[in-house]
Amino acid sequence: MVKQKKTVLKTHKKVQTIESDVVIVGGGLSGIVTAITCASNGLKTLLIEKYGFPGGLITTSFAFPLRVFNVQKNFSELFTDEETETIKYPIFSTLIKYLLKNKAIPQHPYPDPLRISETVIPFDFERFKFTMFEILLDFKVNLLLHASFVKPRLKGDSLTSILVLGKEGLIEVRGRYFVDATGNCEVFKAIDEKLVRKVKSIPKYNFVLGGCDFNKNDGRIICKSIVVDESINKTYHACVVEKEGIKYAIYELPIENHCVVFGLGDGEVDLDDVLSISAMEENLQLKVYDFIEYLRQFKPFEKARVSMFPAQIYFTEGYRINGHYSLSSSDVFSDKSFDDEVAVVKISVLGEKLFPCVLSPDGKFNKLVIRIPFSSFLTDIKNLVAVGRIADVDDDLKFILYSFPFAIKTSENIGNLIAFAYKNNLGLNRIKARV
Repeated sequence: MVKQKKTVLKTHKKVQTIESDVVIVGGGLSGIVTAITCASNGLKTLLIEKYGFPGGLITTSFAFPLRVFNVQKNFSELFTDEETETIKYPIFSTLIKYLLKNKAIPQHPYPDPLRISETVIPFDFERFKFTMFEILLDFKVNLLLHASFVKPRLKGDSLTSILVLGKEGLIEVRGRYFVDATGNCEVFKAIDEKLVRKVKSIPKYNFVLGGCDFNKNDGRIICKSIVVDESINKTYHACVVEKEGIKYAIYELPIENHCVVFGLGDGEVDLDDVLSISAMEENLQLKVYDFIEYLRQFKPFEKARVSMFPAQIYFTEGYRINGHYSLSSSDVFSDKSFDDEVAVVKISVLGEKLFPCVLSPDGKFNKLVIRIPFSSFLTDIKNLVAVGRIADVDDDLKFILYSFPFAIKTSENIGNLIAFAYKNNLGLNRIKARV
């Protein structure tokens, strides 16, 4: 009997070292905007992404439509002060201009035909992907792609470096400030599980269909349309299809004859259980093709085919930060506010100022005011901040806090906060609230 040799996976024994002023883990929208904001302030910035391209859920899971809080006639209203006409969010403004230049998004937000949100922003996913590359390179952000976060290294209350696994083996990344933009608290969880808490995770399967023709009417499905540009009589379509008691939302894309479908998986998923995730992915893929066969009975989708499938099943987050402040919807609408050693929360119910957190440092720095909505957190760790979809809110508020403008504005403010701390040699946990 021939004895089989064991297969041994080898990595380089020598650990490479990279140093940067700011290290951002996660290349989604929040991570990208934080990165280019830090870089625009003159900080050497490194963005780490586990895939070979930036964009996060938009490019890996087609998390569309991205919602805008209220109806705007054009994008400038999202970042321009109405009274002074000044640009309040220059990075946000620049990002929109890049996307418009590359025709990755339409010239203005569309009213949502299905009324799930007030307005939506349809994306051309491939154009969005290379636009993110372009803006990161133009702002001279260093990129480390195909690199997965492994573990942190701490000294006291500071994060000194992180280990990531890249194509060439382990890499130690050292920095003065770190940003957890993973969307699932991966860095915080690895430091201390007391910093996070487990939450229910539901799988979603979003996929893109080609060969669709919304000019064909079919009274058997709920199909709604809006005229988005009267000068050229352009119409935007969306519809709802129900199968086995589950409703699926389908939105037209800027790509001709393409649309994106949204559905929910069954049951909860333990994101720490690899076998559970694997089984769920297989089950969802089977359901997708079963749904396509069902969909082809309707005239707009007679020739429909799967054009793009996500690089990953889109799971809602499995962990959230135990932040210094958090609000439930009842707290928000009863005008409740919190104050602690990090931030003062002020509530307003007007327009895009709906849920600002006002942060203002004490003493000689009291002229700095940075608004931070709930989707970002400062904690006791001196040089680590979280950005992205990790707020502690009720389900009925998620559609607002996960919206496109809020994600970008929050991240821009966090980037400015880091730059401020860097230039004044401050730890983030030394910035106190001024009531």
